[in-house]
Amino acid sequence: MTPGAPLVSATEIVVAGAPDPLLRFVEDTLAAVAGACGHAGLVVRRHDPTAPDPDLANAVATGAVRGIAVIGDPASSLADCLARGHAPLSAARALTALAAPLVVAPGWTRVRLRPDMTRREATQALLAALDWPAGAADAVTAGPCDAATKLATCAGLQPDADGLSSEGRALAYEVVEPMFAAAATGTPQAVRWSRDCLFWGDHPDEKLPRVVGLTGPARVLAYGPYLHLPPGVWTVRATLAFSPAAAGSPFAVELHSNALLGRGRFKPASAGVFLASFRADVASAHLANEIRVINENGAIEGDIGVDHVQLQPGG
Repeated sequence: MTPGAPLVSATEIVVAGAPDPLLRFVEDTLAAVAGACGHAGLVVRRHDPTAPDPDLANAVATGAVRGIAVIGDPASSLADCLARGHAPLSAARALTALAAPLVVAPGWTRVRLRPDMTRREATQALLAALDWPAGAADAVTAGPCDAATKLATCAGLQPDADGLSSEGRALAYEVVEPMFAAAATGTPQAVRWSRDCLFWGDHPDEKLPRVVGLTGPARVLAYGPYLHLPPGVWTVRATLAFSPAAAGSPFAVELHSNALLGRGRFKPASAGVFLASFRADVASAHLANEIRVINENGAIEGDIGVDHVQLQPGG
């Protein structure tokens, strides 16, 4: 690649995504390639997708600014958040808050970079995504990492799923990975919120137990997990189990953000496992979403169990 060869038309590239060490690698790589190819004036800067910026969104959509969404490994990204002090569910919230707006962001170039890629493979993937000449990868072969060094080492990424707890692995692959896949393709993916994501209505901020007693007034039995979704129509399916004494009682499952997004109401005819399904309209990627499981009448006996909630894009 010779200096001065055509490389970019925009004067600015904005980078967004996760995890943070990977974004630093991308910023440094793009700046090095641009500088070596005669575009030292190219500005490479970071964008936080959780902060709406209509001017930037318009600039990327029209091509005045080049936006590149860099999506890493879900387990490594979650581990990076844990290393910076997040609890596992808090880390998943932060990562879905980053990913959800990118799913529907027009004009963004999207690329996935895996920790097991070599530095050269990662650089070539970036160049291909940006339609830059493949030969420009030679501009960044110098430095502390050679071309064959794994990206995990070169970018200082956190270890993969082997270093996560069972809760962390479930969040990484059931919650974060579908959102990362959606951000990398622009197409929403199905997400599973397990019982471990939810909280106990009778004991706020405590994890939801396997079995919840119904004795008492009408109330919220389970709630959470305050995760982000791309806007659009979703089908919500909650898998619940009921004891014989709960049969015939009225229940509701709702999805909320800053308003009610959808509700399903039902009465289980008998004991056993029940699937409550309803449509919900998610209006904003920037608002966290909460499931609520409600018994609509008081009860003197009976039990309910919440296994998981599946959210499928589309009605």
